Amino acid sequence: MEVKVAAVALVSAAIAMTVSVAMAQTVPKDFVIKLERTACFGECPVYSVSIDAKGSVTYEGTRFVRVEGRQTDRISISRVAALVEAVDRARFFELDDKYRADVTDNPTTFVTVTRDGRLKRVEDYVIGPKSLRQLEEQIDETARTKRWIRLDEAMLRQMVRDGWSPSAEERAQLFAKALQYDDVDVVKGLIEIGADPNAVYYGTNTTPLMMVRSAAAASALLEAGANPSARNENGATPLGRAIYLAPDVTEALLKAGAQADQPADWDGRTALWQAACGGNAGVVKLLLDAGADPTRRPGGTSALDCARKSKDDARLVRPLDLNRKPPFVPDFDRVISLLEQALAKRAPRQPTNM
Repeated sequence: MEVKVAAVALVSAAIAMTVSVAMAQTVPKDFVIKLERTACFGECPVYSVSIDAKGSVTYEGTRFVRVEGRQTDRISISRVAALVEAVDRARFFELDDKYRADVTDNPTTFVTVTRDGRLKRVEDYVIGPKSLRQLEEQIDETARTKRWIRLDEAMLRQMVRDGWSPSAEERAQLFAKALQYDDVDVVKGLIEIGADPNAVYYGTNTTPLMMVRSAAAASALLEAGANPSARNENGATPLGRAIYLAPDVTEALLKAGAQADQPADWDGRTALWQAACGGNAGVVKLLLDAGADPTRRPGGTSALDCARKSKDDARLVRPLDLNRKPPFVPDFDRVISLLEQALAKRAPRQPTNM
């Protein structure tokens, strides 16, 4: 039996070696790919990372990153070969040298590729083609830059194993950053080492539940004891923030006990009113099903009035990054229909003439 196991191990090792050699042959000896991200009007991470034909990874963090300075690592040749394939798939050497939108304050991304004696650098300012964006993301993922820019789960686990003991402030900052980027596994990991799901941030009494981007993040916080009805100093609630997200965040909050008609600001506007104004039909339906009152008129304007006005004279501005999918697609016609149906059900029945 031991002989058979040893034989299988030898065969597996031989196959792995063959695959590794084959992969190495597909990677040009002079291959280098580099990604650079520049500053913006805000706290965009500023860094660069390069990967060469041998799998050497070199990262340089400059500003708004967790780790500043140089970090190095090594990845497998198979992962380098996958990047070579991605370069071919994107037809990188056929791309324009620059893609620039007529806007300001956004970061610029540069991708530089050296292979087979050729060198090309492409500038992407907001409007780069989808294939270029996918290549940029693959470079980041291959190099695992997230571990240095903010934190990934593997790095968090390693740091904890190595005896890392963050201050409450450092832990809170990492927690906020993980929520901002919807790194749910990091959110859970930080909760395990003491991050407070009911903490307050930036002097505005904004709680973690008001910072979530997904139902998965909301559920992680709620399971850890986050208060679904907490307010900040402006009277905002998690439910009021959720109207800008996919409906499943609202669903998670309602299941956790958030009140459908709780005012979402000090002016008395409810989440239903806000969702109607924003055209979030999925959230409107969930709130109505949970008992939200469509007759309320904060400031003298009903949710239905606001939805009609938004449909007539407000064309929502598209996000500058057209490659990113929005959390929901505004549907004012459906919102209006849902509210009209809800109001009709509440209208007193007229007596019939006998």
